[in-house]
Amino acid sequence: MQPERPKDIKNRSLTPVTDFIEKLALQHGRIEPVDENYYRAFLELTQLQIEKLAVAVMLDQEREVRRLAGGCTDAAAVHRVSELVQSVFHSISIGLARFDAFGRLGLVSRIGLKPWEVDMDDALERRHAEIAPMIENIVRRTLPWLLSREISQSELPL
Repeated sequence: MQPERPKDIKNRSLTPVTDFIEKLALQHGRIEPVDENYYRAFLELTQLQIEKLAVAVMLDQEREVRRLAGGCTDAAAVHRVSELVQSVFHSISIGLARFDAFGRLGLVSRIGLKPWEVDMDDALERRHAEIAPMIENIVRRTLPWLLSREISQSELPL
């Protein structure tokens, strides 16, 4: 029988994974600051910014998007890809993932206050729940276009 976990740990359920990600990122010098303003900026993203970010995530993760979609644009494929995009949004919102100057998504080690240290857990959770339907709609509209592209940049024979 496992002891009941305190409320402030609920968003840290993947702490060993998060710790491992941060350790790897730190070893590669990928360190980024986070604070209450960082989390607040995520909470204040507009619908247009969310759309642009979701499309950027889909393009950056195109190989995985194509794998998850399996060449389909049906509801099941949209749902699978939406879950991927939402997972990336979660990583971005807590400061574990960022786009670099070249527009590539990467994992980073956070320096500064974690979301649960500045009472942002609940606000971030609510925001994720609010934007989940938006993300699904964006994926539904963007997936056919992405799948119609003949070759992705990551598949170029360079």
